[in-house]
Amino acid sequence: MSQRQWKGVGDVFKGRGIVMVGGGEYFGPAIISLHMLRRTGSTLPVEVFVPNDAEFEEQLCNKYLKKLDAKCVVLSHILDKSGIKVGPGDDAEIKITHYQLKSLALLLSSFSDALLLDSDSIPLTDPATTLFDVEPYQSKGMVVWPDFWRATESPKFWTVAGRSSYPPDLPMTSSEAGQLAVNKATHLAPLLLATYYNMFGPDHYYPLLSQGALGQGDKETFMAAAVSLNSTFYRVKTNVASLGRHDGRTDRVTAMVQHSSADDYRYLSSTSSSSPPLHNSIKPMFLHSNTPKMNAGHLVDEGDLLATDRTTRLRLLGPKESLLKQFGFDVEQSIWDLLVQTGCELQNVIEEWKGRSQMCERLEEHHREVFGS
Repeated sequence: MSQRQWKGVGDVFKGRGIVMVGGGEYFGPAIISLHMLRRTGSTLPVEVFVPNDAEFEEQLCNKYLKKLDAKCVVLSHILDKSGIKVGPGDDAEIKITHYQLKSLALLLSSFSDALLLDSDSIPLTDPATTLFDVEPYQSKGMVVWPDFWRATESPKFWTVAGRSSYPPDLPMTSSEAGQLAVNKATHLAPLLLATYYNMFGPDHYYPLLSQGALGQGDKETFMAAAVSLNSTFYRVKTNVASLGRHDGRTDRVTAMVQHSSADDYRYLSSTSSSSPPLHNSIKPMFLHSNTPKMNAGHLVDEGDLLATDRTTRLRLLGPKESLLKQFGFDVEQSIWDLLVQTGCELQNVIEEWKGRSQMCERLEEHHREVFGS
């Protein structure tokens, strides 16, 4: 399928922006991601989708997020117009989970050029200038990033997708959906197909695309839809990097680092080598801090900040010297500055944080012990 502008798409989707799913425990890390986005100098608007009215928090959505040029969108208000009961409950005609909410949010967002971000994926550069304005996004219309693991899709999926043979030149590794960029003017068809895969994902397409592998969910659906429809896309070749900590007994991976699609594309366009670029030649673009997530309330209550002796306080992302070398600044301290700021300001605002004993004081204590201020 050649890329084309869909008639009327320009009347429905306009401009550029970032799409996230929030609500409940996802609000905490989403706020950190939003603040870090603004620290890059980005002025891109943000739409934070929440499933229903029960997860819409008025003070947070209408006051706090508004100051960050972000707004909450209640997904059920849009879906109710379809006449089909969609939701997490047993009475829903189509039952949806968090994974499925992401594809719906991306499809139903107002933006034509959209960057879908997990609530725990932190931008390190301005997506407007380092993604949307440049190759490969400009010509490909969809950019996907890699995961750690081998691709494990069943050959039967491609039969279901109408392919007569296994598609050639697919990446050896699976994809990661912590971040995904798509031009809806040219890629509405694969986005619609990916949404279909997700609506029927848990019982059908997720097992076909991952076969029970780690991270089974929506992550393979977007590239699979593009391949199924012969749509253009760019899969970043630079391998995902990991950050982690040592807790006194074992090493533990705590975050993923995804790299610049523009740097990756330029590097591979200038060489005949098919090997992935080395990390030190490609700038970091996203920090997917997913184990644990940067949720201030959870961090002080769930034990991730302490070593196995239950006394020694830990850095979560590694030594300061390593972070300075990799990112050019101490990204963990920048995040913790925000965890203290937002945790103290919003401890009695975010519903999920209310009632957490001395949350602000415990955040400040960790910051003081680890970062010295």
